[in-house]
Amino acid sequence: MDLVARANSNIHTIDINKLLKNLSRQGIIALLNSNPEYVNLIFDNILQNPDTLHWRTLWALELYIANNESRLYQCVDTLIRLLPISNDSMKRVILKLLGKITYKDDFAGELFNVCIEIWSNVDIKSGTRYLAFTHLILISKIHQELRREMIILTDSHFVEPLSPGIRTSVIKLINKTFTFH
Repeated sequence: MDLVARANSNIHTIDINKLLKNLSRQGIIALLNSNPEYVNLIFDNILQNPDTLHWRTLWALELYIANNESRLYQCVDTLIRLLPISNDSMKRVILKLLGKITYKDDFAGELFNVCIEIWSNVDIKSGTRYLAFTHLILISKIHQELRREMIILTDSHFVEPLSPGIRTSVIKLINKTFTFH
């Protein structure tokens, strides 16, 4: 019996991380489309066992769910708490997941603070830092009082260590977002 067939036989004992480990992007989407209970299992794992999550499982969820998926809002606090303690790959996929929802005041401040930590750490991968920066920009557009902090974060100390392609994207984003007089 193959892995998918075994998983279908007993959804409650499934290790979703192992199930998704060797599947392609198309395979993941096909599996989740044919087994929506696996999506529920991922959400349950986020809330009940966040320490057992693998980045690929969250990536599968990010591929599958629609923007503003109501169940994702229930997981926001857990996902934000995971950001500081996660590796760069996990941080990246969590930030991508959080990019699928509309910011609410009850978590925007905490997300802003965590994203400042990620953006400010020049040792974190450029793509992950870029995603954190985009969250910072979006939150500062909603909360104008944060724009001053954002200007400080556009200093070359933070921008120069980025990879060339990401640096170009960040500079374009800075120029589009801020007007310096």
